[in-house]
Amino acid sequence: MLARRNPIDRRLLLLLLSLLLLQFAFPGLTGAQVKQKARARVTKKTSDGKRKSKDGARQRQPVALSSKQEPRAMTQTKIDSQLLYLMKIRRGEKSPVADSQALERSIKIDGQGRALVDVEANVSDALLLAIQSLGGEIISSFKQFNSVRVNFPVDKLEELAALRDIKFIRPAAAPQMDTPVHG
Repeated sequence: MLARRNPIDRRLLLLLLSLLLLQFAFPGLTGAQVKQKARARVTKKTSDGKRKSKDGARQRQPVALSSKQEPRAMTQTKIDSQLLYLMKIRRGEKSPVADSQALERSIKIDGQGRALVDVEANVSDALLLAIQSLGGEIISSFKQFNSVRVNFPVDKLEELAALRDIKFIRPAAAPQMDTPVHG
């Protein structure tokens, strides 16, 4: 007696056969090439170099950075914008922040020019030594949470961000207390 086949086995077999037939029908075409040909049919370049769809509508172009935004170096993308603006203010550069004094008050700086920051990183002994060699005072580090709290010189934040194991640097989060609601 013949055993009944599972319907899932039949569907899988049909899918594999379909894919095999498609490969023989269109040899050498990859998925990326099919997508590229499909896009070419939908849009074409105009004389001014911009793309138009077949219905004549222009496609959206990338938006340029606003006057306040500046391109950031790779190391700067690892630093919170508040800290970047604070660095610019301390260097005497023009800051795009309207109220630079409020920014300076929100991030407390000690007498040695250091700010308390939280660093997201692949924490290792070598990284902790590198932080200390740059003038940082390690307050706490938690390898399991990829986190280090450091009192660090604001003027050297870009050097810290340049380290390979650093993922992101932000102003230290203030502790919050849970208070019961009486009602």
